Amino acid sequence: MKKAYYTLMVYNTEHNRWYQEFGDYSKSVVQSELEHLHESYDGILKQHMAIIKSGDTQAEIDNAINKVK
Repeated sequence: MKKAYYTLMVYNTEHNRWYQEFGDYSKSVVQSELEHLHESYDGILKQHMAIIKSGDTQAEIDNAINKVK
């Protein structure tokens, strides 16, 4: 059975594109990373971050990421 994999995407306003920031099998771990980035020195806006879910093979992760970009 395939496991769900969660990827934190961050929008770069200077380059007008999304990029992969972090990934984990636990959505709560990825959510914690999102909160950390929002509250840290960088202060990334929550509207510029998204968590996407995919299967755990590299092909499935890449496919999900490419749909966001």
